[in-house]
Amino acid sequence: MNFYDLLIVFDVGGKKREKVLKEIKSAISEKGGAIEKIEEWGTRRLAYPIKKKNDGFYLILRFTAPPDVIKPIEDILRREEEVLRFLTTGRKEAISEEAEEVKEEKIIEKEEKDEGILKGDNNGESDQGS
Repeated sequence: MNFYDLLIVFDVGGKKREKVLKEIKSAISEKGGAIEKIEEWGTRRLAYPIKKKNDGFYLILRFTAPPDVIKPIEDILRREEEVLRFLTTGRKEAISEEAEEVKEEKIIEKEEKDEGILKGDNNGESDQGS
């Protein structure tokens, strides 16, 4: 079994997201794979318009499966009009919970720092010259 990450960008107004996910899940389980985690990033602005759309719904699917399951999954994604883009990448090992916690801590720290900058908090430093 190999480890994979699958990034899917759906059309925001699409109604078939759950149907597509169900098909992908069944394709993975039929080949003996397992889904580790599903991360819904939500609606985000695209870097450039795709199919005349400016926003997309981002979803990351982390799973383990044999290599022969990738083609059927990508076939499912290609035939769905609501899928704007997708990318499948392989990983060498599973992502540990410890690594996920560190990642989340870094995100929280960055958000706190960004909030401080927006509020004008400069950590006690003076804006006046010496």
